Amino acid sequence: LNLRPNHPEGIWHDIGLCSKKLYAWDDAIEAYTKAIELNKTMFHKKDKDLYDLYYSRAYTYLTKHDLEKAKEDFLQLTSINPQDTTSYYQLAYIEGEQNNIEKAIFYLDSILEQEPRHFSAISEKSEYLAKLNKKQDAKKFLMDNKSAAENGTSNQKANFYYSLGVVNTLNHDADSALAAYQLALHFNPHHPYAESELCDIYARKGRGEEAIQHCQKGMDIFDYPRVGF
Repeated sequence: LNLRPNHPEGIWHDIGLCSKKLYAWDDAIEAYTKAIELNKTMFHKKDKDLYDLYYSRAYTYLTKHDLEKAKEDFLQLTSINPQDTTSYYQLAYIEGEQNNIEKAIFYLDSILEQEPRHFSAISEKSEYLAKLNKKQDAKKFLMDNKSAAENGTSNQKANFYYSLGVVNTLNHDADSALAAYQLALHFNPHHPYAESELCDIYARKGRGEEAIQHCQKGMDIFDYPRVGF
């Protein structure tokens, strides 16, 4: 620590980063924790430094799928920066994983209050509304925000149509879902989830060859080994 006597927490942060690169998650978390504790006692402490430390530890917890610990750190990040849409998005993901759908929507709304055209938040919210059985609300919300995708990148357009496909699937409208997934692949030919959903739709329609084709394309994108059907 004598290498940087005025910034010992920086050394521990560096150790955490190195440990993370070695996939030594617990060692990384221990190092980040020491850095956070040191930062809180330093005369020169800055919110940005503390933010960076919590950010590193939060994503390490997330990598370990320790959702509760990750949630605590992302909440700390939003207390440091209440406009931190990245942390709100991760909090929405965590709540969704824990099946706290309404809480996930709350965090997505926190993003949309600041960035009404944040397409990832729009897309996720529509899917969560559908999971709450508010299927018509989900489709209306998505279509009301269609312009956000139309003026966006090819990937954003692909994700819009993928989300529309998910909502249509949950509405038991297979034909509309199929058309939406095909449009997703038009804008992003390497969208593995769209391929997977098309595989499922064609299988349920009894169109085996097309189902196999899309299943295999999805696995190739994910780089999974080929399997027999």
